[in-house]
Amino acid sequence: MRNIYSVGMAVLLLTASNLTGCAITSPYWGYVPDSISAPIPFQAWSGSTSALHIECADETTGHGNPSDGEASYIPVATMNPSSSPSLDSTGQAIYPASTKVALPSECWDWFSDYNFWQANVRVVLVNASGRKVPFANYDLDGLSCLGRETGKVGRWNGSVNKGCEMKFANTGDLIPYIVLRIDGYQNGINGLPGLRQAPRKTPATATDVLPSDAPLFTPVPKPPKT
Repeated sequence: MRNIYSVGMAVLLLTASNLTGCAITSPYWGYVPDSISAPIPFQAWSGSTSALHIECADETTGHGNPSDGEASYIPVATMNPSSSPSLDSTGQAIYPASTKVALPSECWDWFSDYNFWQANVRVVLVNASGRKVPFANYDLDGLSCLGRETGKVGRWNGSVNKGCEMKFANTGDLIPYIVLRIDGYQNGINGLPGLRQAPRKTPATATDVLPSDAPLFTPVPKPPKT
């Protein structure tokens, strides 16, 4: 699955003719929604004005990856980038897209053994050949890196090859999704007023970020879908 995602996936990568990359800056790894029903702010940046798609995995493993790979993803919402681009110092364009959306209940898994709710989300662009290309994403340190490296040169591709994006520890491939967690069953149900940021941790919960012998958490089974 990682090989599929890594094809064509580059952050704000300039070609000779246009800006082709894409990135998501909200949510980020470590962001904590107020509850499992709370709207989540999505902010993405694209090299084209084509529609962007927010998706979630309808079942996850304890490590955060989709249980059935690509087949796990279901549609959540569509974002249409602005027709008015932001320009860098060279005149290259990037198109912002944003929305707020609450994830469907199918997106959230409750892991009773470890006392957290978990969701796996991503933003994708469907390219000319029909392939879904997931956006690169970041933790807070990565967002700082993105802003710093872009600002140094005043160009959207300033962070390319700077290691700002979230990557699998053992392969160096970009992680094609974001794992969100809410600690505590009632916190997920009733909400966490004002809480926006999880405790700082080593790159969160993707399968290959964890040691190979890390335990696989067991979720509470979901009720049958109707």
